[in-house]
Amino acid sequence: MIKKNVNTTVKIKKISYGLTIILPVFTFVGFIIYSNTFSSPFVLDDFRFIVNNDLLQNSSVYYKFNLPRYIGYVSFGLNYLVY
Repeated sequence: MIKKNVNTTVKIKKISYGLTIILPVFTFVGFIIYSNTFSSPFVLDDFRFIVNNDLLQNSSVYYKFNLPRYIGYVSFGLNYLVY
């Protein structure tokens, strides 16, 4: 006869219930914290790496996977597209 552990099922339900509350709260708080930066202008090296970067202007950065900072350039490319 196989016994089913009821405590394990209760723990899983508690964890999933906690995640459904905590994850949206953290997402909302993070959005509120960084919302004042959405309308901020580019500063310091943003002009060199985002505004005046030819790779970002013609969207060729997304296809060059061998760049040393590929993830950074993709992030800059998304910033360039948004602004």
